[in-house]
Amino acid sequence: MNIQVKRKYSRLDSVTPTAIKINGRKVDEIKKGEEKIIGLPDENAEISLLPVFEKVKAVPVKDGDIVMISRRTIHYILQFVALFLAIAPGVMMAINIEYWPYLIFFIIAVGIVFIIDFIIKTYKIEVIGNSKSDEVSKK
Repeated sequence: MNIQVKRKYSRLDSVTPTAIKINGRKVDEIKKGEEKIIGLPDENAEISLLPVFEKVKAVPVKDGDIVMISRRTIHYILQFVALFLAIAPGVMMAINIEYWPYLIFFIIAVGIVFIIDFIIKTYKIEVIGNSKSDEVSKK
């Protein structure tokens, strides 16, 4: 009993592999743009991920399912906002040195953006097909 797991390729996504969990136990890792066959312990199971500092909702899977892992667009937006907030004080100080006391507000804002990114589920796991039912329908 196996499932096929695909991780969508995105240039903005992390270069580090993400751990795959089946029924709460780490079984393998997957990099962006990669495809893997993962064995299931039972006919039905739950697939989840184990990313650092992020939450992911477990999805039920069964034998032959094709699973797609991708990042939600909100993650990239929040990362861009955090980058902008981190660079803004340097730009402001280059324009006028009097802005440096407001640096603490930007540090707090970056922290808030990262907390929001942590609370929101930024990975999306979805079952996009089943190879077993595709074989049956072709016959």
